[in-house]
Amino acid sequence: MRKMASVQKRSTTQPEIVRLMICEADGGFYLFQYDRDEDGPCLYDDFLEELDDAFEMASSAYGVRREHWRDIPDYPDGCQQDWIAPTRRVPVPNGGSRFERVENRS
Repeated sequence: MRKMASVQKRSTTQPEIVRLMICEADGGFYLFQYDRDEDGPCLYDDFLEELDDAFEMASSAYGVRREHWRDIPDYPDGCQQDWIAPTRRVPVPNGGSRFERVENRS
């Protein structure tokens, strides 16, 4: 289960948070916080045990009510949870990593 919403009020953080995602994970839910509208990695994340806690945090911190959330597709196995499009981190020769979009193979 993943849901996305645009922030309804200005955040007090710098950089400003403009978009949120809730993603179900083992044992709870991530609330991902983004400083841009474009797809990419989140800036911050919080792990919460209950879905209601994620909704409450989004509401109190960012003004996002339950009716503002929209469902988005789940991520495939092995992909980043915080990206909208299926994306994975792949190693590079210098020991670092880079993000790579996963092609739809259906």
